[in-house]
Amino acid sequence: MSFKKRISALLMSIMVFSPITASAEYMPAPKIDSSFKTYMDYRAITNKNSKQYRLQESSYTHCNGIRVHQSGRYIIAIGTYYAEEVGKKLDITLENGYTFHAIVGDIKQDRHTDPTNKYVPLNNSVLEFIVQTEELPKIATKMGDVSYVDENLQGKVVKIKAVN
Repeated sequence: MSFKKRISALLMSIMVFSPITASAEYMPAPKIDSSFKTYMDYRAITNKNSKQYRLQESSYTHCNGIRVHQSGRYIIAIGTYYAEEVGKKLDITLENGYTFHAIVGDIKQDRHTDPTNKYVPLNNSVLEFIVQTEELPKIATKMGDVSYVDENLQGKVVKIKAVN
């Protein structure tokens, strides 16, 4: 058997017999100006028996003030259209093309979101970052918007992908 055929056979066996370890589900972002990204301080999570609290225990505060899970994903709160459980992993793409990895650290209550449970009508916020407030840049706290933490975080949410 030639080298080329052996490589082809090996690749085919890998593709056929290897388990798929990750799958993705794309969910549509609302067709609104979702560029405003709110935040909440992680210390507002006080129930020590909750999944939210346990997730914070395995996380740290990045130098920009945003909480980061040990998996390297930003910690966010989001509406139930996108996640009904804490710990769900999401890849979020903004209109500027920047994609960041997130993990759900809290769930927005349906009564605080639009009828589709995608965003907060008061400010069109789809994402709420979980932060350590005093570590955020002053401009971000003044504006109430995590978009001011990093220029990559500016712009509307255009795509949300659930990652298993």
